[in-house]
Amino acid sequence: MINSETIVVLAAAAMTLGLYSYLYRDNIFFRIAENAFVGAAAAYSSLISIETAWRLLEPYLAKGEYYWYLTILIGLMYTFFFSRKYFWLYRYPTAIVLGSGIGVFIARAMKTQLLRRITDTISNLSLIHI
Repeated sequence: MINSETIVVLAAAAMTLGLYSYLYRDNIFFRIAENAFVGAAAAYSSLISIETAWRLLEPYLAKGEYYWYLTILIGLMYTFFFSRKYFWLYRYPTAIVLGSGIGVFIARAMKTQLLRRITDTISNLSLIHI
């Protein structure tokens, strides 16, 4: 009787051999192994992202702050990138992320580059004796 751990080890060995078969030539075994690996990596990263997002949002939703569902909706709008008909909906979350990022950057740049230099200049004026 073969247990599940043996099947996983055999599948991993077959994947490794399939990926190493590229050293000989580009072939069907390499393409199958490559696509399976990329698909598994994409699925794993998607599940980790969903679990992390839920873990971060769960305390707010438990308090009854249901406007946090809006963040999920905005995040799901990124999938419209793959649709020709609804591609225009993809532009909204992109604009929100870019706009908020630029706003944070400009505010931080104003504080560190402009306001700090003004306060340093004012504090240095008190050291000058005329």
